Amino acid sequence: MKSPSYVTFGQLAKRVNVGLCVALAGLFLIPLSSDRANAQPTGREWGASSTFFPIDRNGERVEAAGAIPSPEPKAEELLSLLVANHRIAAPAGLSVIGGYPFSEGRAAIEVGDPKAPIRGFVDETGAWIVKPQFRLAHSFSEGLAAVLFPGTSSALAVNEISGVPYTLSGDLWGYIDKEGNIAIKPAFMTAAPFVCGLAPPTGVDQKTGIMRTGLIDRTGAFVVWSPDWLSIKECTDGLIPISQEKGWWWWKREKWGYIDPTGEMRIGPHFDDAMPFSEGLAAVMKQDKWGYIDRDGRLVIGFRYRTACSFHQGFAMV
Repeated sequence: MKSPSYVTFGQLAKRVNVGLCVALAGLFLIPLSSDRANAQPTGREWGASSTFFPIDRNGERVEAAGAIPSPEPKAEELLSLLVANHRIAAPAGLSVIGGYPFSEGRAAIEVGDPKAPIRGFVDETGAWIVKPQFRLAHSFSEGLAAVLFPGTSSALAVNEISGVPYTLSGDLWGYIDKEGNIAIKPAFMTAAPFVCGLAPPTGVDQKTGIMRTGLIDRTGAFVVWSPDWLSIKECTDGLIPISQEKGWWWWKREKWGYIDPTGEMRIGPHFDDAMPFSEGLAAVMKQDKWGYIDRDGRLVIGFRYRTACSFHQGFAMV
């Protein structure tokens, strides 16, 4: 079953060329150096890039980009302040590489080998609440965080057609609470944060043991799913990007559309890729060019960008 491209930080950054869209999602890595920590926060200088530039909701380029604020400046500033005051101590034998902005009182911190780091979580005093142990970790949302357990994890699954059980093993995603307790055991090939009580993974249904792609509740059971869905992304503004296989025989292609939280198709699968909605608009791609649609599926900014990020406070990076 195909995995969505947004699941890991690296995959998302690769999909959009650089990490600017990752930054908009609050997932950018902050190097924990003294120079970075002591720098005065002034908002990200988006206009400094020769490749990316901000647009407004009409698709017009914004020249005075330096004044556009970072998505979560306070979350970033707090992490930098902890570093400047040496409040985050590296576990024995490990070095701290970087961290991600705070969310719900927790920040994911990377330690160890830069080529194969592990992540844990600190609180707002810099104390370790969840020791470094995960290969990847999303920020907390609605009290839970999606984390990638190392290859020792496994889950018992059942073939939906034959009923024959088998074991899904390797690096699997699960969810932990803010104290580090396992809330949903690792059983997913992909995972994303909870929004409105739902999260969009691909993996083993905690009730039936059958592999699904859809939306789970906080018990890990799939409440909305379809065998026709290939990939799914997070719910924002009440709409969820999903992909299906369209076409005939060797002409089949993955196409993206949008469903609501009940699984009802709201915008048909007409796009080569699609991002979650933000501020009433979503970036969608056709023939390697990105544009923006509204919640009714109407194209409001034409397909003319090589990359596109979600809108934040009335602006988007393209």
